[in-house]
Amino acid sequence: MNRLTLVLVAFFLSLSVAHATLTPSKQRSIGDGVRPLAPKVEPNTPAEDDGKLVISDTTEVMLDGKECKLEEVPKTAEVVLLEVGKDKKAVMKIHFRTKK
Repeated sequence: MNRLTLVLVAFFLSLSVAHATLTPSKQRSIGDGVRPLAPKVEPNTPAEDDGKLVISDTTEVMLDGKECKLEEVPKTAEVVLLEVGKDKKAVMKIHFRTKK
């Protein structure tokens, strides 16, 4: 009985030590010889690309489930659906809902 207890205690103690050696450290020391990672650089966008969405005459504009013009949408309305084209700029559908 004593041997079984000693074996189980030794097993559990070695298990915690093994787990501690396998987990990576969360902080690197300054002298470990590893250079810090360079910051990620965003690719330059062309000057004419301002990243804004384009709403054309063919854009489907709806307010509370009814078709309307963009000028008729109140400023307090919130956007429920926004669907853009393949170029990620042209707005195909935009649906609004008035706040209650």
